[in-house]
Amino acid sequence: MKKTSRITPEDRHEIDQETMKKGPLVIKLTVCAALCLFLLIQCAGSKVEDKKKGVVPATSLIFVTEPPRSPLADRKQKASVMFFVLDDCPISNFYAPEMSRIESEYGKEGFDFFFVYADNEMGLDAAKKHLADYSIGFAAVIDHEYELVKATGVTKTPEVAVVAPGGQVCYRGRIDDIYSDLGQRRFQPGKRDLRLALDAIVSGQPVPDPETEAVGCFIPEVP
Repeated sequence: MKKTSRITPEDRHEIDQETMKKGPLVIKLTVCAALCLFLLIQCAGSKVEDKKKGVVPATSLIFVTEPPRSPLADRKQKASVMFFVLDDCPISNFYAPEMSRIESEYGKEGFDFFFVYADNEMGLDAAKKHLADYSIGFAAVIDHEYELVKATGVTKTPEVAVVAPGGQVCYRGRIDDIYSDLGQRRFQPGKRDLRLALDAIVSGQPVPDPETEAVGCFIPEVP
């Protein structure tokens, strides 16, 4: 006859004690897993090939405004929103007021905003003058060695990248669709892509279109 194993009262007591010891650990692991899932949902659908690119600290940036702030630093923000611009790009300059409006509205929601000059020949004085000319009142940096350009995968100006504190690009592309092509501008945008992406992140939902095609000036050849 096959013997069946039995759990004695002493064995059951030991099992209960061990379960009680592991209880807090199980709870911690469950909370951690839930948090990771929440962050993944926020940035779901990103098509960036190398998810770790954005984690690399940008070391060659020239800080135009004070205090110095790196867009890729983790300051417990919801995400860093980087507007890539060239000072001589007419479409970049056209969007300057809308960039300021978005920063004013969504900065209150926990986003950090950056005006990023994607130009290896841009000087500090020229950048400061350009900021003043277009009334840009938030943080600005010069990406001399295209570290942020490479990390986010942008190719044009104006183009925006929304990067989570962990380095994942949640959104990359146009600000809105007011330009359907070069020289073809609508009276009003039909779709405000960046605002939709930021609204989704605020509400904990996946970004509806994590990548769109920007219309503007090509960033000078990246070395």
